[in-house]
Amino acid sequence: MPFRYDRLPQIRKGLLGLSQNGLARELGITPQTVHNWERNLSTPTIETLDQIHRICLGRGLTAPALWTPPDASCEGQTRI
Repeated sequence: MPFRYDRLPQIRKGLLGLSQNGLARELGITPQTVHNWERNLSTPTIETLDQIHRICLGRGLTAPALWTPPDASCEGQTRI
């Protein structure tokens, strides 16, 4: 499934409680890279998407929202 760049800010801020700088720090990348993803100027690698998924899992969250079809909602994301 395609990367859902429009959902990354919601996941980053709403579920993870991270700033662009915070997510970048956790991923070992620059904040500008996160900024570019959120504006669909570039796309994260599969490995980076896996890292984001692992960050969510490490916080007891499910993270399918980055990989769901465009008509699906981020609502209903819950702690596991």
